[in-house]
Amino acid sequence: MHKSYLWAEQIGQMQAKYDAMNLIKIAFDAGCDVVTEPINYYVHDFGSQYTVFWECLERIFGEVAHTFEGMNQYGSSVNTYQIPMPELREFFRIVDHAEQGKYVSKFMTMMAHSDDYFCEFEMEGMVAGNCLHVTLTNEMGLYAPMLKQLVAIRTIVREEIRKRKRVIINGLRNLVLSKMVYDRLGIVVDISLDEHVNVVFSRILELLEFNLVLGPDDAFSYETMIEMLNTFLDQRVIQTNRGDVAA
Repeated sequence: MHKSYLWAEQIGQMQAKYDAMNLIKIAFDAGCDVVTEPINYYVHDFGSQYTVFWECLERIFGEVAHTFEGMNQYGSSVNTYQIPMPELREFFRIVDHAEQGKYVSKFMTMMAHSDDYFCEFEMEGMVAGNCLHVTLTNEMGLYAPMLKQLVAIRTIVREEIRKRKRVIINGLRNLVLSKMVYDRLGIVVDISLDEHVNVVFSRILELLEFNLVLGPDDAFSYETMIEMLNTFLDQRVIQTNRGDVAA
């Protein structure tokens, strides 16, 4: 019976091509345009997908610097990269000191990655300023899992920034709404800046004898809240003035 076989070189080429395609998929998921500006994923042999890894790094993070290339004491190749992540500067301004240490440790753990199949291919890294400093030991292995970890770090940073900003904006909106009531009526509204603005707005309207119950998930714009509150405050001031005149 006729049998067909794949040479080791052919298997390596398929592994490399599969890795290259995964690298491009990660870049695409990270928001890079790989359709109108495609990345060539054809590689000749295993290890040559490094060029795809490098291009994906630059597409995702910008001007990546290759800061060192050499050999370690065991004769393994060592390459170090400085990966810009400007979001880190804002990130470390909005998290407190204790959280900073926790996140730095978390990111270093995420960068401490070894290949599942090629155990001598390893990545490690550290956070410094607004950059990740990454060291790859050896070159033969799968690059996509390592790129995935780097993108995951950026995703965590960006999402935490967005979350913290939402909290700050929510607190400021609560403060503005309560100040409007105090300025017009001299009434101090018992609120917490941490409460969702929808809940605070509902409480203020209840104070003004208007029943509108909103939950955190209800779609209600802040601009509408301001307009409605101004209207109700105007009405309350008019009613109060009429009462004073009648008295």
